[in-house]
This record gives sequence, structure tokens and C-alpha cells, in this order.
Amino acid sequence: MENNNFIFEQKIVNKEEIIITGNINLLDKFKKFNLNEREIKIIVSVFEGKINKDIATDVDISVKSVENALTKIYEKTEAKDKIDLLLKLLEIKVERG
Repeated sequence: MENNNFIFEQKIVNKEEIIITGNINLLDKFKKFNLNEREIKIIVSVFEGKINKDIATDVDISVKSVENALTKIYEKTEAKDKIDLLLKLLEIKVERG
């Protein structure tokens, strides 16, 4: 990937609309988890909030291949799902009661 920074914008709606915007250097995290180029493209699409069907179109693979790649990404990052993956990459810790 040419740009080492990934700019994200996420809207969270809970009583009021909040927009969070920031720069994150994900290159080191991608290297830490030994993610390949396709996996990185899929993760970027996840950050953008895309569903598997749209990710498949963007990466030019089947939906089943996206699902398989996500499973492999979860194994590499020890994430349980897409939300957990994003939390790990953003280094956000959430206490679950």
C-alpha cells in the first residue's frame, strides 16, 4: 500500500450523532499480523463498513473467498469478528460486563 496512514471516518448514532475522524498508521499492525495484500484490502473495506458482497466486488473475488479470507484474518489477529478486528487494529479495549 502506498500510503502508510489510513484515514477513517465513522458515524456513531446514540442519542446524538458523533463523527470520529483520525489518522492511524496501520502498516506496522499489518506487518505484525503478517497480513497479505488481499487481506489488507479486505480489512480496509471492513473499516469502510462494507458488507461481504461489496467487499467481494471491490477485491474482485467471490463472497465465499471473502468469508474464507476473513476467517484467516481472524485467526492471524485472534479476533472473534469484524468489530473485534477493528478494535484490535485501533488498539481499543472494551470491557464486557
